[in-house]
Amino acid sequence: MVEIEPNQEKFIHKLFLDTYRSLYAYALAVLRDPQRAEELVQDVFLLAIEKTDVVMRSPNPKGWLFRAVKNQLQHEYRARQRMLKLCCSLEALPEQSHPAAPDAYSLELQALRAQFTPEEWDMLQRAYIRQERIADIAAAHGISYDACRKRLYKLKVRARTLLAPGEEGTDDGGASR
Repeated sequence: MVEIEPNQEKFIHKLFLDTYRSLYAYALAVLRDPQRAEELVQDVFLLAIEKTDVVMRSPNPKGWLFRAVKNQLQHEYRARQRMLKLCCSLEALPEQSHPAAPDAYSLELQALRAQFTPEEWDMLQRAYIRQERIADIAAAHGISYDACRKRLYKLKVRARTLLAPGEEGTDDGGASR
């Protein structure tokens, strides 16, 4: 938990009251999913709390928040596109194919798919291919919303690691760039 001083807490609280609805409306317009939009805006405010000093020094704190939302939306879009590309490539593979001379790409995709259980793969497909809501995925798998959200996050991180080993990423929303 990040500890902030009373004046910082007051600043963030006022910023939250002044901008939450606008940030949420922006995220909702792009995502078209109220739960995902709310989660994204909450994540941005967590980032703002972690970087309170940076936000307070910003000449335009509201602009900083909007840029952070925009960066998070772009980050989510790119992650979804990568997952979509991966899943579509994997779906095109026959289940029991034994080509005479398999290329390295198809072998790599088969090896990657083997890293996930059928349940995990289904969750990834529902979230990133079909873009189903987390609540619907949770219901289909008989788990809570929070448990589903955590599993999807862990699966996404694992898929990224498998797709690009050694590539360092940040979840800071890119607002400090």
